[in-house]
Amino acid sequence: MMTPSTVDCLIIGAGPTGCVAALLADQLGLSVRLVDHQGPDAYRGSAHYLNAYSLMALAHCGIDLDALTPDTTPSSHAFRLAFGDAM
Repeated sequence: MMTPSTVDCLIIGAGPTGCVAALLADQLGLSVRLVDHQGPDAYRGSAHYLNAYSLMALAHCGIDLDALTPDTTPSSHAFRLAFGDAM
């Protein structure tokens, strides 16, 4: 049984926008609840590319981009991801 709780900020959706919103709200000192229809163990990453503007926005939010590098798609896969295996 779930017990009721009170938070300053309830964010529905743990995609990129929801996660950044939760991060920023937390940095402002708000209590945050981030909910998503998938469980915490679900892997649903589907973004294989972040453009320069997105990287800049994440850096401004305090994300350590170098710490993300080990979990990223290797650049050797970039062509295949964009265009498929065949030319």
